[in-house]
Amino acid sequence: DNLRMGAYTLPREKFSEMLEKVYQLFPILKERRNQTAGQFSGGQRQMLAVARALMMEPEILLLDEPTSGLQPSLVKEVLDKVKDLHQQGMTTLIVAQNREALEIAERAYLIRAGQVVLEDTVEGLLENDQVIQLYFGG
Repeated sequence: DNLRMGAYTLPREKFSEMLEKVYQLFPILKERRNQTAGQFSGGQRQMLAVARALMMEPEILLLDEPTSGLQPSLVKEVLDKVKDLHQQGMTTLIVAQNREALEIAERAYLIRAGQVVLEDTVEGLLENDQVIQLYFGG
């Protein structure tokens, strides 16, 4: 039902095609399709949220703290799926406060009080000792 809700703007014939794409990206969702989202783990719920958004065929996917509250093993799994999306041509914008998200990014923007205070490549940002100390705790 969650994926159907995400596809409410799609023509009926497009729904099956998008559903198959989402199931290819997140096979666990296909396996658990007859269960309610309340029975999913935190990582599976995040995957469901991303899948629901993908059902709308967005041009840009904005993810706000997609790994928040997840156990470390699931953080990598969720970020790997986001990386897969990017490699398939999906433009993604991730709002995150953890260093792990930088591992799949190309560019990074540090924002303080609503203002961009630093913009750089991920490599440039990670080579900045002051940034590492202030934002990532050394």
